[in-house]
Amino acid sequence: MTLITFATDDTTTGGRGSPNAFSPGSDTYNWNHIVGTQTPSFASNQLVLTYLSDANFAVWTYSSISSTDQEVLVNVTQSNQTYEVAGAVLRCADANHYYYADIGNNSGHLEIGKCVGGTQTSLAIAAFTNVVGTKYSIRFQAVGSVLKAKIWDAATSEPQAWTVQVTDGTLSSGGFGIIGAPAGFSSCMFDTFSATNGFFVSPTPVPVNTGAEQLGLVAAALNADLVPAQDIGQYKSWSLQLDNVATGGTITFHGSNDGVNYVTVYGYKAVDGTLTSTATTTGIYYGPRNYRYFRARQTGWTSGATTGTLELYAQ
Repeated sequence: MTLITFATDDTTTGGRGSPNAFSPGSDTYNWNHIVGTQTPSFASNQLVLTYLSDANFAVWTYSSISSTDQEVLVNVTQSNQTYEVAGAVLRCADANHYYYADIGNNSGHLEIGKCVGGTQTSLAIAAFTNVVGTKYSIRFQAVGSVLKAKIWDAATSEPQAWTVQVTDGTLSSGGFGIIGAPAGFSSCMFDTFSATNGFFVSPTPVPVNTGAEQLGLVAAALNADLVPAQDIGQYKSWSLQLDNVATGGTITFHGSNDGVNYVTVYGYKAVDGTLTSTATTTGIYYGPRNYRYFRARQTGWTSGATTGTLELYAQ
């Protein structure tokens, strides 16, 4: 796929004021008010939305471009409470139809959801501890029916792995932009917004003889991903340590070559080398990488949370 840059607003140039308080952007496109009663402004090189109600969502799209495959990268900062919603939207057809990836809407998580007919539905979540006043980068991608999102502290390097991923084919095209809903009369800040056609290259290729570690993995619901679906093509093997297993919990290992259709795959119990496709007790499970994508999903669950750590090895 060839990289196509749809729009970029680096929020460092002037020209703000018409038709709204932070348009036109740095590449001359305008921000379009889709829904919400928020007051927009431009301050300290940031797009600032001040919300008049903590129950009211705002959606703004950038430019008038409509496309199918999309990726948005934007920085967000919550100003008051960790439950203030801040994130990005893709395939926004109108006020009642769009995909979103945000923090705050589902406390302590990065969420992917959809709005269809004006009703929001959560599609997938992954645990993420956000701190008020910290600037986070969110990358949200829709390619075909696959939706992916990742989040990280904007002062640090972008991680390779996607934080959360889900498949949904409800919405096929539309615009791209931002979404938010902080507590009454507070504000959320957005900056360094860009949108492309979904082309993504890992920002930090893995050097030889190194690997990666994912700490603090949590699955606290049926069909929640303890290990979010991710491309592990540059690694040789994986090792998953379960520190706690939810009541009635079963973790099933899945692999895929296309990143869309997953099948059950096998690993080994480190304690005795037994071949298994599931984990129901604490311990270490490991396996070779014979597929491009990997996830570990909680296919059985009654209550509580399964927690663990994933190690990926390049050699």
